[in-house]
Amino acid sequence: MCSRHYLFSGLRLPQETLLPVHVDAKFAISTDRRSIRFDPPDGAGMRIPESVYNMWILSTLVPELYMYSLSELANIPEKQGDLLKWWPRQADDSISREVVRSFYSMLPKTTYRLCPTAAGNLVSPCEAVFSHLEPRNVSAILITLALSDYVRTPAEILPLMPMDALRTATACYVGQSLERPMISATLRRLFSEGKIGVSQIDSLLRYLLDGQMSLLNLPLIVRADRSMSVFQSPSSQHACTVYDFPQVLQRCPNLFPSFSFIHPEYGLETVKRLVAMKFEGNVASNVRSFDGNAVVQLLHSVKGVPAVPRCQHSEETSKWIQTFWACYNSLPDPPSAKLLEDYPLIRAHGQDHVSIKFCQEGKVLPDPGAGEEWVVPIMNSLNIPVLRSPPPVLQLPFTFTSFLKAITPHVLSMSLTEKLQPSQLQRLAQWIRTQFPLHLTEVSETSLRDCLRSLPLWPSRKGGYQLLLPANELRMLPADVPIEIASKFLCQITITEYSLDLIRLWTLATNKKCRNAALRGRALSASDVSDHLVLRSPLEYNELGDYITLIRTCLVLSDRMLKVPDGNLTLVPVAELYDKSIPLFSAAFQTNEASRFVHPSVRDLQSGLRSKGLQYQVTYQTFEKCAAAIHTDVERSTGGNLGTRVATIYEYYECQLPSLIMRNNSLWASLDNFRFVRRQAQRYLHASYDVGQYCSPLPDIVSPAQLVRKAFERIAWTQRGLFQRQPADNLVAVNPSLGVPRPAEVVAHLGVLSLKIAPHHTRDASLLKDLRETYAWLNSQSHQEELRIALLKRPDDALFLNVDDPQDEWAWCSAKELVFNLHYDENGLLCVRDFLQPYRSLLLAAGAHEVQDPKFVRDREETTREEQDSGLRAEFNRMRMAGQLTDMIFIPTSSDGGHTATDKLRVHSAFLAATIPHINAALVSGWAEWEQKEYPFLGSFFGASAVIDFVYTGEIQIPDPTDAEEASDLLDDLLQLLAVADRWDMGSLKTHLEWLIAERFRLVNPVTCRLILKDAETYSAASLVKFCKDYMVQNCQVLNNLST
Repeated sequence: MCSRHYLFSGLRLPQETLLPVHVDAKFAISTDRRSIRFDPPDGAGMRIPESVYNMWILSTLVPELYMYSLSELANIPEKQGDLLKWWPRQADDSISREVVRSFYSMLPKTTYRLCPTAAGNLVSPCEAVFSHLEPRNVSAILITLALSDYVRTPAEILPLMPMDALRTATACYVGQSLERPMISATLRRLFSEGKIGVSQIDSLLRYLLDGQMSLLNLPLIVRADRSMSVFQSPSSQHACTVYDFPQVLQRCPNLFPSFSFIHPEYGLETVKRLVAMKFEGNVASNVRSFDGNAVVQLLHSVKGVPAVPRCQHSEETSKWIQTFWACYNSLPDPPSAKLLEDYPLIRAHGQDHVSIKFCQEGKVLPDPGAGEEWVVPIMNSLNIPVLRSPPPVLQLPFTFTSFLKAITPHVLSMSLTEKLQPSQLQRLAQWIRTQFPLHLTEVSETSLRDCLRSLPLWPSRKGGYQLLLPANELRMLPADVPIEIASKFLCQITITEYSLDLIRLWTLATNKKCRNAALRGRALSASDVSDHLVLRSPLEYNELGDYITLIRTCLVLSDRMLKVPDGNLTLVPVAELYDKSIPLFSAAFQTNEASRFVHPSVRDLQSGLRSKGLQYQVTYQTFEKCAAAIHTDVERSTGGNLGTRVATIYEYYECQLPSLIMRNNSLWASLDNFRFVRRQAQRYLHASYDVGQYCSPLPDIVSPAQLVRKAFERIAWTQRGLFQRQPADNLVAVNPSLGVPRPAEVVAHLGVLSLKIAPHHTRDASLLKDLRETYAWLNSQSHQEELRIALLKRPDDALFLNVDDPQDEWAWCSAKELVFNLHYDENGLLCVRDFLQPYRSLLLAAGAHEVQDPKFVRDREETTREEQDSGLRAEFNRMRMAGQLTDMIFIPTSSDGGHTATDKLRVHSAFLAATIPHINAALVSGWAEWEQKEYPFLGSFFGASAVIDFVYTGEIQIPDPTDAEEASDLLDDLLQLLAVADRWDMGSLKTHLEWLIAERFRLVNPVTCRLILKDAETYSAASLVKFCKDYMVQNCQVLNNLST
């Protein structure tokens, strides 16, 4: 190749280029004909036309011609291999640089086959894959594989290549190429021939991993035996797991086969990335770290060790197991005992091998060592493996506990006594008992404790026979109780004498509370001994001496006590009997003392029996039983000295019980109905009449609930009796309800006062005082539900004195007839008089009613109009009263009790015409009766007079009604006048009438409200309508009750 190249334009120009070829074209030549015009652009980026023309030749024609020339050169076979050396290189001069730039910019689009591949064929740039950034080892593999599109790019032209527009050998391209079966097979062959090494495969793997390419199904795993396999998911049907290479295999090459491990020449970083690699769906690859799980997998799949708890291996497998344990601690991650627990890798006597799990379950006996050889034959008889020099991973020393674990299944299955000879069983029992002092507390598992309690270790007695029985079948006597005496009475249970070792066994690994529960039923207490006694009840007299001896022993040994004989020789718990020396008990139980006190032959033990439960203290419970006993005797009139006995009971009730019960109301109430109190003979001392016929009958001895204290005599003397003496202050302080009657009793008492006594003793001073106090007490108790129920049971009884002054004639009524805030008696509804006003709560609880008056709101417009022209109105009224200038008279059209037309009805026609629109219209229109100066008034004299008074004075003078009849008449008059005010369009009069009805005289009540509402709506009395409706809303419940 010529080293110097020139431009030609017909003739050679003296201008050299750095291109590898000469260029001849019709260039625009400079004036001196030494170069072509190729001036650079000016400041505005413009060139002269000659430079533009030359630029077009160099950037368009020359590169295209260059590529064509290369394609023609490629047709020469001997030139194809070095075709790339003819490609233009980097140039410094502007002309060469422009050609080179244009050549490489047009390269991606040309279809000329200019690129020689690794396979030796030519491809166009758009078909080629150029080497670019891949590692040298990767490029070497691609060339060795002779890929038909891979082009090794020379380093000199690499910076000029427009790689962003061309295909390069990316990780994706490499991975896709290796996925092709032919390429994959070629790779395997070249590796087996040694033309591709492990280090190159390692570089290729790192390149693919850096490009985040999936290795799935790529044959890039080189095993330690130099076989190749593909990457697979472990879930694949034919997946084969490969592990990273552990150094221990160099020292123990026969431990596991080499094909299970990746080649040791792989880089450490590559292996770490392969182990951590995930496939699509987060699935791990079949390259795994050699850890404990890997050992277990190889142990099972390669060495064929079965996952069984116990088996006998071949000699070869047994030796391999010894090698395994020898290399165990040298493994990079030795498998834990948990991972190996299912495989029989632990050697026992003979050829037996057992699993770690089998050992940990206590189904084997650890190596007993020297001194305990006697146990091996026993274990052989029970088919229990005995370990021999186990590996350190199994920490299972020979202990008392491990021994129990091994034999427990045989003990619980009751096969121990069947498989062992009597001498072996005796030797075993003896050795176990000797271990108790040192090792019993170490036994914590429930099954082991059950094992110990099921072994026949303990001497016992039942029905005269001596036996060796398990602890579970024994009952232990209390300490120092002679078994000779106890066995006479305990013939149905197996007993043994007191033993600390037995107690320790029963209470093993329990706290104090559980220890008591464990001994309950096993270690017999005095009470348990009593429960298991086999005796005829009552006792035979000849048995009494032996039994008392047993009682005296139990008094010393136990806090609890055997049953003791009562006066009938019946055995009962001592807590059910009482100390006869206590006055309360002797008085209360006099009638049935044989069943309440101990037998006379045991009376000398009463002081000792107190600590065992004999009742000697007066408590609420014992007093209640005494009260019940004396109550029964009083009811049946049995036993003597009842008066003296009840006095003793009441003395304890009054003096000792307050400090025991204090203010516990429920306990005091529980004693209220027992009869143990003698009442006073007289029933009432304050009446001026004979009270006997009015009192409820009572016996002489009564219960506390049948007596009344002095402070409450007046409100319940007909229902209760009187104390012989008033209860002590300390008793009343803690039992304030004593002698206080129930609300229902006071209601019954009120019924007697009002219905039976009052009709015969009207205005009696003592009766009146009784009534006042009874009403007042009931009023204070009105919140009590019992009171409300008692009152509502008597809805029609006239229990209430409804008068203003009790010195007046007495008038009685029921609560349902009374209405609070009612101003007049109306149709059976009565106002509450002054005497009953203080007892509002009582009356309401008894069924009385209460109405509420709403606020009355007057029409302000009409009220304001009334106040206008008050001076002129007063002057006209003076003239009317003096009879001056009156020229017209009202003539009422209806009679109202004798009133007739008088001078009171004479008026000034002009003044009325000015104030009443109706009269103005009549006078102006030519009223026919004007000649007589008379004007007919459609109403009564009251109405005419009221209209005249209102017109002249602005108000109507009406006296207050004194009774219900007057109130009814007044309401009729006002409603008639309301019609006139509406008809004559007198708004002010209508407003005044509304006020009189609703506010001044309060004529709206439950009886009249609907009538008044009807007329108010008829005559458009809006304020009165609202008042009536509000009244009905606020008192709807009362109205509904009254309507029913």
